[in-house]
Amino acid sequence: TVKTLVTNEEKLEDLLAENDYDVEKMSATEEGQALSEDATTEAAGEDLEAYLSDKCGIETDDTTVDTAPVDDTIIPDVSSAAGIDLGEGEEAINKFLDFYELGTSTTLTDDERSCIVSALVDEVTGDELNQAINGEASEQLQQALGLAFIGCEVDVAG
Repeated sequence: TVKTLVTNEEKLEDLLAENDYDVEKMSATEEGQALSEDATTEAAGEDLEAYLSDKCGIETDDTTVDTAPVDDTIIPDVSSAAGIDLGEGEEAINKFLDFYELGTSTTLTDDERSCIVSALVDEVTGDELNQAINGEASEQLQQALGLAFIGCEVDVAG
């Protein structure tokens, strides 16, 4: 489930980058349309919410999606996200990295983890990292995460 979510998030990030982060342009591509019509992401998200609630005791709020076209583009309106309290500062970044390792089936070295924490500690909040986990990261957050991983020479390609 997490791999499906991460894989689709990576596809989205790649498509956005290929289209200069222009959502309308990306949505007009064949790949963008296929990704937006792929029901596996929504199903995987629902599975993850159920798992978090049933197995971890983490309550999630229902989300609503507004699928009304806006300039021929479907833009989801996510009213709320899963209620994962990552904390703040180094604690939040380390918890986020735990999710990253789980989702990618990788293990960061102590040096990589320390480097990423140092790079992000004054750049991101726990709430922002929670948004990233839920696939709702802003461009600024995506850039900060990307720069941290690149700067710390973490191979995200696997």
